[in-house]
Amino acid sequence: MFFLVKPILEKKYPLFNTAPAYWSSLKEVQQAFRCTSYMFPYKNLCHNQNYHDEGIVMCGGGSLWISVFISVSALRHHGCDLPIQVWYLGSQEYDEDMMRFISHLDVEFVDALAVAEDYETRILKSSMCFQKFTKHATVGGYAMKSFAIINSRFERLLYLDADNTPTKNPYYLFESSHFLKYGLYFFPDKYHPDCENAFKLSKKNCEIFGVDFLGDISLDSGQILIDKSKCMNSIKQTFWWNDFSDYTYQILFGDKDTFDLGARQTKTKYYIVPKFPISGYGLQQHDHNGDLIFLHRCGAKWNLEKNIYLDRPQENLLHNFANKFIEKFKKQYKLYL
Repeated sequence: MFFLVKPILEKKYPLFNTAPAYWSSLKEVQQAFRCTSYMFPYKNLCHNQNYHDEGIVMCGGGSLWISVFISVSALRHHGCDLPIQVWYLGSQEYDEDMMRFISHLDVEFVDALAVAEDYETRILKSSMCFQKFTKHATVGGYAMKSFAIINSRFERLLYLDADNTPTKNPYYLFESSHFLKYGLYFFPDKYHPDCENAFKLSKKNCEIFGVDFLGDISLDSGQILIDKSKCMNSIKQTFWWNDFSDYTYQILFGDKDTFDLGARQTKTKYYIVPKFPISGYGLQQHDHNGDLIFLHRCGAKWNLEKNIYLDRPQENLLHNFANKFIEKFKKQYKLYL
């Protein structure tokens, strides 16, 4: 068993360089990850201990700068004055002109790779390598979510994907009894009745990861409310699984259910909105009262050329923001089309 555990603990090389394609299904490998996840999840993990106040954390960059602009513009349009941090992955996603254009909306930019230099994190430091060799083109971005949440300067925060926009000021969610009680407020993914294992912590996947099966729950990690004073261990456990995404993402679909996995493994209680989202080219998410609050455009990303109109609220507002960004940058940045 030790020959399987040793490279996991050393964290020296991306595992996909030497592992066979079917390796994640090997019982010995699964057992090794279960054991190490309980034994060493917090060793050398990042942790900004100077967090305070409230804010919004977003991950974006590269081709997603237009999505960041639209999301931040929508937040400010709806009267949200919370400070916003946008995390990006080093020079591969850096764009000075686009960032300067967005910064007038009172946005702080953070280079995740620069922060990761202080920590032994496999996935962020190997981000360029992963994006070159793995089919998961956004593997670095997926893993960056929990990393950014942990290291953000906010104690209570709303995490938002760049392709996610609110329909109104979301600050009231911070004051909801559900968030105040648990400090971890989730939104469900669309229901997948025909999908036995992927997109959720199914009974089989719970056995693989060694956690309790709580029913067919699946999370949409495009928006999460987090109080780090109440659930830091859960988020750090989540990051541990994302730091080994070359294993985890072969079993789960990206990062989204790793947040549920981290909560279950640390026995952290949480709230999940009971209403399933309206799905299509994206997800229309509702709050604890059943009111529409987020438009997660996960199936129709914004770009600098053609953006389809979806049959959902506030499309004209969002397209106006998109057109403003396109007018500024389309001619200069053909690579983002």
